[in-house]
Amino acid sequence: MQIRRLRIKRFRGIKELLWCPGPGLNCLTGPGDAGKSTILEAISTVLSPAPGRVASEYDYFQGAVAEGFSIEALVGKLDDELLSAWPVTPLYTWMASEQKVQADPDPDGESVLCIRAQGTEDLEIEHVVVDPSEGTAPLSPSKRQLFGLSTMGPATVAFRELRMSRGSLLERNVDREQLRGLITEAMQATRDGFQPPEDVEKRLQALSKAREAIAPGTGDLNLAMLSPRGQNLLGMLGLFSTAGDATVPLFNAGLGTQQLTLFTLASSLIVGTPLFVVDELENGLEPFRQRDLIARIRTAIGSGGQAFL
Repeated sequence: MQIRRLRIKRFRGIKELLWCPGPGLNCLTGPGDAGKSTILEAISTVLSPAPGRVASEYDYFQGAVAEGFSIEALVGKLDDELLSAWPVTPLYTWMASEQKVQADPDPDGESVLCIRAQGTEDLEIEHVVVDPSEGTAPLSPSKRQLFGLSTMGPATVAFRELRMSRGSLLERNVDREQLRGLITEAMQATRDGFQPPEDVEKRLQALSKAREAIAPGTGDLNLAMLSPRGQNLLGMLGLFSTAGDATVPLFNAGLGTQQLTLFTLASSLIVGTPLFVVDELENGLEPFRQRDLIARIRTAIGSGGQAFL
């Protein structure tokens, strides 16, 4: 897959941007706060397979939430799996020589999908596919996962991608259904084995008696482990690195280790033509490792994929 055109409107510090990236490596350079990371985040947002992503007021240009934001990507070099995701795939035609898109088919052009992420007044991010004849239709996380996006970069990316959150690199490498029963049993065992201090136990007993007086038959009060609101139990699983007696969560490891682990997970998923988004590739990596990682990314994307650094 390759992005033929990217259009950003009112996203973070970008009021409007229209860019036609090339195939292969696209390297954004410039001083701090010039908008490089914003462009990379825009690509990650429109192609992200993560469900239920929400925006913050800072994602809207100058904080104007009521005016919304829009990130639109024309994606070409489509593989058969993606094309078969729709009964009739809503395709536009990309005319590369003129760098324009049209609704009508043309043998001299390339068939592309137009996908869009738009921020609403309710701070929600809606993903849609634009149909040349019928407006827009929702674009589900399962369909977005077919675009094969892999992201690498700051610690916030590692925290998301190295845990069993929906659509993460780890979740796409490991079958979550095989772990669902095990994590439920482990949580139950933790609850059964959790023993509060004696003073806390006495306080809970007193509270239980007080509640029984006004709500008979509702049982005793106890403390137990709970998964965070909005997350299932599997979201509590994450990758650790063990060397000797040391065990460290990978999202707390060094930046270089995080980058190389993310690449390992991403490259293992490659089928067809992948899309890579890498922010601040140099973080935590010595110059020779930077060169090696870029060479590996070139090999991974081949002639059909695309990377944004």
